[in-house]
Amino acid sequence: MATFRAVYTAMCETVCDPIYTTISIDVDMKARRAKCKAEGVAIGRGEPIVNPATGEEHRVGILLPNGFEYERNEVGRGWSSSFTGVPLNLEDSYAHWCELHFNQHGRIQ
Repeated sequence: MATFRAVYTAMCETVCDPIYTTISIDVDMKARRAKCKAEGVAIGRGEPIVNPATGEEHRVGILLPNGFEYERNEVGRGWSSSFTGVPLNLEDSYAHWCELHFNQHGRIQ
């Protein structure tokens, strides 16, 4: 259970075959903004959480010192759609940005 794939496939009854396509990712973790696209497969974007009363951006994070996936993240809002395998459309949902440092044994701490 040292990789994301092992964790996710353990929770799924069906695992789709890999898809090979062009992927573009534009991330600014400090600003909590991102855009990504897997050509013909999925698109997504992320933005900061915004205070509904003031319109100000919130900076929110989660600390997981012993987490298997990351130690710290930046939380935001996300929009994503997938078009093959498991069609999905999420609007103004959870998003997060984090640095990942892994080797064959899992997260490097």
